Amino acid sequence: MTTEERLKKLERELAALRGILAESLTTRRVCLVDKRGKTRALLSAGVFGGQPALTLLDEAGQIRATLNLQGGRPSVILSDEKGRPRTALRVDADGPTLGLLDDKAQIRAALRTDAGGPVLAMSDQKGQIRAALRVSKAVPSVVLVDENGKVRATLRVNADGPVLAMFDERGKRRAMLIADADGPRLSLFDVEDERGRKPKKGR
Repeated sequence: MTTEERLKKLERELAALRGILAESLTTRRVCLVDKRGKTRALLSAGVFGGQPALTLLDEAGQIRATLNLQGGRPSVILSDEKGRPRTALRVDADGPTLGLLDDKAQIRAALRTDAGGPVLAMSDQKGQIRAALRVSKAVPSVVLVDENGKVRATLRVNADGPVLAMFDERGKRRAMLIADADGPRLSLFDVEDERGRKPKKGR
C-alpha cells in the first residue's frame, strides 16, 4: 500500500467516525431553547430519581407537560398556566389510569381499567369518592356515596333486569326497586328488616 493509498484510507476512516459522532450524543441532560434563549424543552435522566423524563415549558417558563418513567411506570402529566398538574395518565401492572385534578391538585375524577373492568370515580373537594360507574363481568353499575363515605344508593343492570337499592346513613338497605320478567317490584325495609324480619312490599 502506497503512502497515497494510506492517506485516502485514513480520510475514509475519519469521515466515517465524524458521521458516527454526528448521529449520536451521550449526555444526561439536553436543553432546547427558543430564539430568545428561553428553555422550552428539557430531556434529562436525573430529575425523577434517575429515570428519563421529557419536560415541556411555555413562554413564561411554567412546566406544562411532562413525560417520565417512575419505577418503570410511564406517566404523562399536563399542567395549567400556573404550573399546577391538572391531568395525569399512568400505566402500571394493573392497567392504565387517567386522573383529572382541580386547581388544588386534588383528584376529582379518575378513569381506570383493570382485570375487573373499567371504572370511573368522581370525588368531592375533600378527595372523598362520591360516585362511581363500573362495568364488571358485563354488568354495569352506579354507586353513590355520602360525605361520610357511606354508600347511599346503587344501580345495576343484571341479566334479569335493573336493580335500584337505597341505604340509610348507617349503610342499612331501606328500599329496593327491581324490574325483571315478573314485572316491577318495590320493597321497603324498616330498620330491623336487616336482622331477618320480612320486608314490606308494594307494587
